Amino acid sequence: MQMNIIIQLLDYWHEPTRKPFPAKKELAKRMDVTEKTIQNNMRALEKAGFIKREMRKTAAGDWNSNIYHLDGLVAKIQALEPEFAAEKKQRKEAKAALQIPKHVK
Repeated sequence: MQMNIIIQLLDYWHEPTRKPFPAKKELAKRMDVTEKTIQNNMRALEKAGFIKREMRKTAAGDWNSNIYHLDGLVAKIQALEPEFAAEKKQRKEAKAALQIPKHVK
């Protein structure tokens, strides 16, 4: 469920400078679950450090949908990047070794 919510939030994130702000009702509708399910899982994602919710108001001062900051998710993925780069390099080297006949070396 939480991965699905992250994917949905990423789908709403069109520009790096403009954080996504879908309503829980819209997310629940897209995922065919209740708003409470979305709310509970958002809380868990926030506790795990993947997202940060920011309450926002309309121009009239009424509460609107939250803004979702995905900085925690981005940081966690960036921390994994060196590991992925090392594996990619190893695969490339292994593939190159298979393609060069031993007698050519």
